[in-house]
Amino acid sequence: MTGVDRVRDPALHARVARIFDGAPFVADIGLELVGVGSGWCETALPLGARHLQHGGVAHAGVTSTLADDTAGAAAQTVCAPGQTVVTLIRCGASSARSASERPKTANFVVLYAESCSVAT
Repeated sequence: MTGVDRVRDPALHARVARIFDGAPFVADIGLELVGVGSGWCETALPLGARHLQHGGVAHAGVTSTLADDTAGAAAQTVCAPGQTVVTLIRCGASSARSASERPKTANFVVLYAESCSVAT
């Protein structure tokens, strides 16, 4: 990630790694935690034939999983203890919601998170 301090907080990295380790589907597709900091997360997924759809590009389910778990992990880094992250994926150019539109309860806060997939 350009401009992001890649020095990791070992305790935060371990906490986020436990989230990935506790998700068997994420492990099955091969999603890897690359880096994490307060409010951000970087993952990698080495693409193989099993990740591709019939046209030879990554299946939307793969890219959605990558976006979901990466954004969710980034959001978890700024949550208070006991709060839960649920990622809402909304497609479109204007998916951002104002703070007043985000539902809040004692242990559930909807955070707007953006995820970008980059093929290298």
